[in-house]
Amino acid sequence: MPLKWRVPVVRKISAWTFVLPILLFTIEILFIRDGHWFHFYGLLSTVVIPPFGIALSIRSYGVTDSAKDLLLITCNALALFSYFIYTFLGYLILGP
Repeated sequence: MPLKWRVPVVRKISAWTFVLPILLFTIEILFIRDGHWFHFYGLLSTVVIPPFGIALSIRSYGVTDSAKDLLLITCNALALFSYFIYTFLGYLILGP
């Protein structure tokens, strides 16, 4: 089966690789405290999951040249750097 027919499936997987780390990271920040079994899984998911979404989006972009794929690449890159953005903004707001 050629990749062109699998592009919608690849886009859905890529979209979920953006949504899932952000969701897990948000749950960890808002609800999880030290000592819980879920502690650090949200942070780990922001580093592990988005590169798969970036790779899938790049492959899909190579087939279709669509702006949707560029948006998914950008969103997954933001998910990859979400922890660093969060800590940087926290440092700016709260100080050292």
